[in-house]
Amino acid sequence: MDNARCSDLLKMIFSLNDSDIKTYKYALSLGETRADELAERLNKDRATVYRSLEKLVKSGLCQKKKMILKGGGSYYLYRCMDPEYIKNHLEHCIEEWYRSMKEILNNLDEYFTELNF
Repeated sequence: MDNARCSDLLKMIFSLNDSDIKTYKYALSLGETRADELAERLNKDRATVYRSLEKLVKSGLCQKKKMILKGGGSYYLYRCMDPEYIKNHLEHCIEEWYRSMKEILNNLDEYFTELNF
């Protein structure tokens, strides 16, 4: 599968945009990173990168770990999941969607009967 089609799949399944995918790829190459460090390297506003990272965390493509500073305060480190994990995660999402669609199709006759067709 070419990169364009993989990107489209990630966008569709996880409701990501091009900026989110670029953030994922760059964060993956860094290992663990902070939002401000990543924003500086991507030459993007920190809030924009933070939103992308939060979407990636919510979708299960990245993990977030809270770090406590000795003098007080805290920050978050982000680590994106490796592509093999993403592939397995996507496969699971697609299988769940397929099961759900099959169930809907199996109940379609009942639905039409209720509509008096």
